[in-house]
Formats: sequence, C-alpha cells, structure tokens
Amino acid sequence: AALGHGVAAALFRPRLRRRRKLYIVGEAAASFTGRMPTMVRETEFKQLKKCHVDDAPAVTKEVSPGRDEADADDAEAENEQSLIGRLEDRLTRLDERHRFLVVSAVFVIVLVVAASALTVSWRVVSSTLAKMHAQSIQLADGNVKYNLPTRTKSGTDDSSKLFTAHPTVSAQAPSDSEAGLQLFSPPPMQPLSPRPLPPAPRPPYPPPPSPSPCPPPPMYPPQPTPPLLPPPAAPDAVIRSTIVSRMNERFVSGHPTPDMRDAGVLIHMFDALEEWSSDEPWKLCRTGWCLKQLQAQNFFSASIVNKRLPNLLSSDTAGFVMAPDTKILCAYAYDGGTQGKKDGDCGRPWCTDQKFWQCSWKPELLDHMLRNHEITLKLRPGVYNEVIVDINDWEQRLPRGIEAVVFTGEGIEGPRGARQVVQMLHDEFARLVVPVVKYDPTNLASPFTEIPLP
Repeated sequence: AALGHGVAAALFRPRLRRRRKLYIVGEAAASFTGRMPTMVRETEFKQLKKCHVDDAPAVTKEVSPGRDEADADDAEAENEQSLIGRLEDRLTRLDERHRFLVVSAVFVIVLVVAASALTVSWRVVSSTLAKMHAQSIQLADGNVKYNLPTRTKSGTDDSSKLFTAHPTVSAQAPSDSEAGLQLFSPPPMQPLSPRPLPPAPRPPYPPPPSPSPCPPPPMYPPQPTPPLLPPPAAPDAVIRSTIVSRMNERFVSGHPTPDMRDAGVLIHMFDALEEWSSDEPWKLCRTGWCLKQLQAQNFFSASIVNKRLPNLLSSDTAGFVMAPDTKILCAYAYDGGTQGKKDGDCGRPWCTDQKFWQCSWKPELLDHMLRNHEITLKLRPGVYNEVIVDINDWEQRLPRGIEAVVFTGEGIEGPRGARQVVQMLHDEFARLVVPVVKYDPTNLASPFTEIPLP
C-alpha cells in the first residue's frame, strides 16, 4: 500500500500541479492587463489541451469564418471553462484516492505493530509463568529441581528431562533470554515453616472448697435503721423577713407590664364584703345581707400599688397582700363601681387605645391600664385602680394565695383588725407563716414594715 501511494504521488501530482500553475498564471496576466491578445489565449489553450489530450477529449466549437471576432472569443472561453472544469474534477478524484491510500497504509501499519506487541507480550508472560511454576515446585520439594520441557534447536521437545531430580541446583550461567526474563520473575519465596504443635491441654480446675457451716442465728433480731431526719426548717422570723423584702422590691421596681410579678404589689383591703360571720374573712360574704344584695357578685376587688401608683381604697383598715400569681378577670384605671355586678362587669365594654374611659382592660393589657392610671393620677392625685380577682381561683388556692396581712394608718382598727385576721388564719391553717406589715404610701423606698405580734 505504501509503495502504491508513492508511485501514484510521483506520477500524477507534479503533472497536475504544473497544469494548474499554467492556467493560474494566464488568468493573473489577463486580470492585470485588462486585455489579452487572442494569440496568447490560443497558445495557453493549446498547451492545456496537449497536456490533457490523454485524459479527456477536448470539447471545442468550430468557428465559422462568417462569425465575427467576438463570437469566436466567446466560443473559445466556453471551451476553456469546460476543459478547466474537467481538470478540476480529475484533480479532486486524485486527492480523494491519495487520502484513502494514506489512511489504509496507516491502518495496516498500526495492525502490524499491535500484533507484534501482543506476540512479544505473550511470550514474556508465558516464560514468566513457567519460571514461577518451576520455582514453586523447587521450594515445595526442598533442594530437588524439576526442569520444565524446553524446545531444542532441532525443533523437538526435550521432555525426557521433565521431573529429573538433581541433588543440587545447576550452577550454569543463564543465557541472555533467561537473564532478561529474570527481571520479570518475582523474588524467591521463603521455605514454609513447620506447623506448630497444638497447645497442651489446660489442667483441670481444682474442686471448690467445701461450704462452711451456716453461722448461728442471732439471739436478738437486728434493730431497723432509723429514718433520715428532714433538714431543719428555717425559722419563722427568717421566712417573714424574706417575704417583706420581696414585697418592697416589687413595689420599687413596679412598672407598666402585663406580668403581675413585675407590675407591683396586689392588695385587697377589707370592704365589708368578706365572710366575717364565720371568722373567715378570706372568703366572699354569702350569708345574711350579702345573700340578697350581693347574690351576683363572684369576685374580690384589689389594687396594684408601686412606686408610681401608691394609692389604695382605704387608709384605716386591714387587708391581704395577694400572691403575684393570683388570677384576675379584668382591671380598671379608677374605681369601676363594680359592687354587686357579676364578674365585676368585665368586658362591658373592653377598653382600647382609642376608648379608655368607662370600660375595663383585659388581663393581657394590664400595662395599658397602668399607663392610663399614671396619666389619670396627674389630674386626680387620690385616684386608685381596681383589679377584679377571680374568687373561685382564690378560694381554691388558700392559704397559698395570702402573702401577708397588711394595714394602713395610725388608727386602732387597722392594727387590731390585722391581729384578729392573723389569729383566724392560725386557727384555720396550722403552721401558716404570715407576716403582719404596715403600709406607708409616703415611704417610696421601703413602704412595707413588719410589725411583731405580741
């Protein structure tokens, strides 16, 4: 294939290049001068026709002597174009043959090289495997060497030497081919170590010692372990002092907020609506005149006091300091006039930021009520707020809802009523620690002071 390609290139390529070059030179001269004599054109055409006379017949048109020179020029131009087209077609076919021959030659060369490489690789691998097999047999049988059959120069297999034992390894120098194959052979394997002997059996365990005789039963049953004593309780004086300190802290830090624990101190002053007939002033009055006039009432009225809002309902009576987690129904920024009304007339209607007079505030809007009370206090200095306490929740949580007994003023009714209430609480609830405190609204730093009982 390579030889055919070279012959074709030597025969056809220079000739075609020479033909194309003649035509291109003639065309360049014609475009440069603008006009070319008819004799020059005829000479070029004759040369092209002479070069191509063996390949294709020239197609010419005879010019009659009656035609003018212009018609003759046109006919010659058509003949030239036809001849040039045929030459270009043949040149294209020759180029295609040339590419096909080149590709075929390259493909054949690649196949030959690949086959040669595979053959050499197979021979190397076969020789390596044979060497490895021979070494494994030699290592398995000690110093005995088994020669594999090899092919002699005469072409016969030297199989008579197969499995021929030699006392020692041959010391002949390896040939060049064997030396090359030794580069690919793995390192010799070490002889296998003898199999270890099984471990000796363990000696039998000694028999367990004989059990000792049971100890004699005790003469007397053991005494039970005494129960752990509870931690000592804090003294009552410490508890009362701690309660008073927390009340003063809430009073000083109280501010408008929906959380009762941060708003201030919640106080219920006695207003003759308690159950005094049965010595239970912590309950709502439900007997006597209260049964008829306060049948619908189901709440206690209280007030929130803090450093900004110190006013209370009464200044000469006693009352309860309610725990911060007391449940409330609603709140008024002034005295709501709720006596005898169900639920303290809460929600009839509810207050908003646009309407905040003659209405009640929801518990979650307690901060709005306190701000409104601060504004009202500037116009009416003695005004106090009213908080509606759920009586059912209050009575269920007794006595935990009572934080202290409080009184105001310097009169006799306040301290005496406070002592009476404390005695009633002690009679009803044993071991109840409730301090008696005096509330001074003018002392904004520490308004609650503990009064010791006689």
